[in-house]
Amino acid sequence: MIARKVWPVQAKPIVAHSRRHEIILAFRHRQRSVVSISTTWLLLVGGRTWMLMTLSHSR
Repeated sequence: MIARKVWPVQAKPIVAHSRRHEIILAFRHRQRSVVSISTTWLLLVGGRTWMLMTLSHSR
C-alpha cells in the first residue's frame, strides 16, 4: 500500500517540504495522543488486574 503511493518528490521540492512539515505536525499530535492513550490503557489494565486480585482474595 505504501509502495504504491510514491510521491513525485523530485519534481516538486516545495510539496516535499510542506509534506515534511505535515509529518512533523502529525508526529507531535501523535505523541500527545499516544500519551493519553497509554494513560487510559494503563488505567484499564490496572483496574482489571486490581479487580482480579480482589476477586481472588475474596474467595
